[in-house]
Amino acid sequence: MKKASVAVGVAAGLVTILAGVTAIVGAFSSSRVANAPTCNDPGSLKEVAVEGLVASSELAEPPIVHSASRLIDGNLNRAWVEGAEGYGVGEQLDFTFDEPVDLKLICVVNGYAGTLAQYEKNARVGQFEITTQTGTSTDSLGVKAPSEYANAQELEFQQGMTATVRLVLTSARPGTGANATEDTSISEVTFWASTSD
Repeated sequence: MKKASVAVGVAAGLVTILAGVTAIVGAFSSSRVANAPTCNDPGSLKEVAVEGLVASSELAEPPIVHSASRLIDGNLNRAWVEGAEGYGVGEQLDFTFDEPVDLKLICVVNGYAGTLAQYEKNARVGQFEITTQTGTSTDSLGVKAPSEYANAQELEFQQGMTATVRLVLTSARPGTGANATEDTSISEVTFWASTSD
C-alpha cells in the first residue's frame, strides 16, 4: 500500500514538473514568435538599398514599360510585370547590394496592388525559388483576403550573409474576372538586414 502511494506521489510530482517545463518553453517560444521581425514591424532591422536589379523579362505596353525598377520605387500604383508567354513561370529577378549584408527578412507586395480591380485582374506569384549566397530554398505566397491585397508578405529563405538575391517564379495564381490576364505582377520587394556587427 505504501509503495503504491509513493509511486502515485512520484508520478504526480513528475507531471507537475513537466507541466512547469512545458509552460516555460511555451512562453519562451511565444515570446520569440511575437518578437520576430515582420513586414508590418521589422523591428531593429535595417532596410537594404538595392544597387542593381535585372529582370529576365518585362512587359511593354507602349508607352508604358512595366520595368523591374518599379519593384523598388515605393509606389504600389506601379508594378513589375513579366513579359514572357503565359504566366511567366521560370522568369527571374536578380537583386544586388553594394556589399554583403546579414539578410533576415524579404517582403513582397504580390500582385498589381494599385487598386483591388488591378490586383484581381492580374496574375500573382504562387511560389518563388529564393537563392542567396547562403543557399537556395522555395516558399509559397499565401492567398490574401481582398481587404489585404496591398499588404506585404514575408518570404522564408536561408538567412545569412549575402550580396545577391535571385527570385525565380516557380508557380503563379491566375487573375480573376472577365478581364483576367496571364500577366504575373509584383508591386514591391524590400530587403531587411540585421544591424548587429
